[in-house]
Amino acid sequence: KPNSELKLQIFIDTSSLEIFINDGEAVFTERFYFDNAPQVWLTAKAQCLTQVYRLDGQAITFE
Repeated sequence: KPNSELKLQIFIDTSSLEIFINDGEAVFTERFYFDNAPQVWLTAKAQCLTQVYRLDGQAITFE
């Protein structure tokens, strides 16, 4: 919809990329292996609000 608000949630880890549009109205999931640390670029024709969170994971070890 032109001129409507769009909510994107983008999740990237070492082997996958997931994009959720408007709380799951549309979803994109892909296995992707990055050669280097991934970068995200956003462009918009109107004002936008962004929040970026870097999440650090922990390895799970099994005994």
